Amino acid sequence: MSFFINFPIPSPGKSVKLKEISFLSFKTVNKFLINQNNLHIEEYFNEILKECLVEKDIFSELTNFDKFCALFLLRCTSISPDIEFNEKSLSIKKPLIPFLSKCLDLKTNFSQVIHIENYEITVRLPDKLYFTDIFEAMYSSIYSIYYKGSKLSFTEHEKTSIIDNLPAEITVKVKEFIEKTKNNFSSLVFDLLSTNSENILTLSPYDLSFFEILKALYTSNLKNILELQYILVSKLHYAADYIDSNTLTENLILCNIYEQELQKAKEEQDNIDKTIPLNK
Repeated sequence: MSFFINFPIPSPGKSVKLKEISFLSFKTVNKFLINQNNLHIEEYFNEILKECLVEKDIFSELTNFDKFCALFLLRCTSISPDIEFNEKSLSIKKPLIPFLSKCLDLKTNFSQVIHIENYEITVRLPDKLYFTDIFEAMYSSIYSIYYKGSKLSFTEHEKTSIIDNLPAEITVKVKEFIEKTKNNFSSLVFDLLSTNSENILTLSPYDLSFFEILKALYTSNLKNILELQYILVSKLHYAADYIDSNTLTENLILCNIYEQELQKAKEEQDNIDKTIPLNK
């Protein structure tokens, strides 16, 4: 029997099941984070979601806010429900679940249908986590285009040209939807990476706030990750495939058990040494 996490998708308003993030995926995403290629990082975040979604078909319907909440939830369940950082030589830990609850409770219109002339345009939150400017975000927000009742089919490259040639009134309506949605998201403020009240990040589907928060949440010390893998393989003799299929939390538990056994063995040996008289 498999273990699944229930995820209430914000925009479609339905729930799906998620598998936990594997240790292999966590290790790999950290390699991409070190490389700092944002396009590749976004692609791998998408790959993690595709891997973890039990209902694969739902992926194409997800907005960037849905992806953000799903990856946030997976971070809490598969890695840690807390975030830790150092500030002024102090180690600080803060819980993540309360902020995720605020995100899932957000009330807003996630989509809108615009009727102008012979067009029917469905506009919604962007599907991309990473984009270079507000124009790319706007293009990503247009989900479907019908002309005289027929749906227009186009590639991602063709989409830009088609949108640029839509009636100006449609562009105005799309921008109005974007501004209204941005205002609704202004209540979501992420302030968990610092004790400084000025160091906060207001969430918006139309900037990189979702993306930057996820990068911060998933960044770990790759050296520590590889050391953990080394101990489990070389000292405990677990198969590499088994370790990769576990979650980080499961592997840490195995390593902690090993360290506790080492500590117990050391204490027992120390007690034995104390009972042995010294040679004169």
